[in-house]
Amino acid sequence: GEGELPEPAHDGKEFRSVDLRAIGGSGFITFDYSDEPPSVYAGEACARTDLGLTNLRSEEQVEQATAKLKGGVSGFACPSCGASLEYHAGFGETVACSFCKAVVALEGERRSVVMKQDELAQRQPTIPLGSKGKLRGGSFEAIGFMARSDGEGEAWEEYLLFAPGAGFLWLTHAADDWYLGEVLNGLPEERGDKLYYGGKAYRKDSEYTATTTYVLGEFNWRVKLADAVAVAEWSAGDATLSRESYQEEVTWTLSAKLTQDTIAAAFGLPLAKADATAPEATAETIPWRWVLAAWGAAFLLDLSAQLVGKGDFAALFLAALVLWLPRRVFGGK
Repeated sequence: GEGELPEPAHDGKEFRSVDLRAIGGSGFITFDYSDEPPSVYAGEACARTDLGLTNLRSEEQVEQATAKLKGGVSGFACPSCGASLEYHAGFGETVACSFCKAVVALEGERRSVVMKQDELAQRQPTIPLGSKGKLRGGSFEAIGFMARSDGEGEAWEEYLLFAPGAGFLWLTHAADDWYLGEVLNGLPEERGDKLYYGGKAYRKDSEYTATTTYVLGEFNWRVKLADAVAVAEWSAGDATLSRESYQEEVTWTLSAKLTQDTIAAAFGLPLAKADATAPEATAETIPWRWVLAAWGAAFLLDLSAQLVGKGDFAALFLAALVLWLPRRVFGGK
């Protein structure tokens, strides 16, 4: 804390609070339990530009300032391997070292290793951390990368993007699809099986559990491997509303689909499209040719048995049905 405040502020001070958001609007209420009885604050969420603030430091001055200024880039030595790491002061809570992959907690002036990742789980981000891209009229830097998967074996990438003065955006990459998302301050309005937000109706698409499998870079919360969050998604055209529920927190994100060419141009990267003619790569997929080969082998064995009076075409038909039904019902999984 700096400057004049109604009470002392120091690193490590903790207090409990509860946030409420207005349905269909930008209003909020916060209960602060550091007071007795709790203090109640009511207001509206807004962008910094809406406040009309003057005499602000420029982005260049903030970047060149010490770590005491929120948004300034500061460095420290990784407590696990000694490598030089950087983070944006006042925003990050954890940094995953790009050298030893240890996850380091940022607690005031303290730096402590809270997690070490399995070497086998390492992945290379499609967009290298530190890359800057022109999105929504601002220059956003990719500061965090995480890999996630669901219970069906589907995997995807998520990037935390940051710009001084503009805050955070999320960029999600699954196969050749890209989605740019922003965390909402207001809540959608639920009417039956539909959600309404910004004058648009969204239909429910899916529900699943997303599990974190790998992290790299800087995050504005305490990341953990194997963290599982309940996700529900609603869509309207190329727009998606997603709700993530984890322990005592619920987060809503509004995302818009972008083309791969848009992402490549924004970050100046040659992003290759997946080869549509390549065979399915997941080890859980059973290609049709395997099923046909199994049928063929079973038929030849049964035919041979028929020649010596030991065959049973009814059993062959039942075996073919057992092979075919799961493929028909569950697809390639």
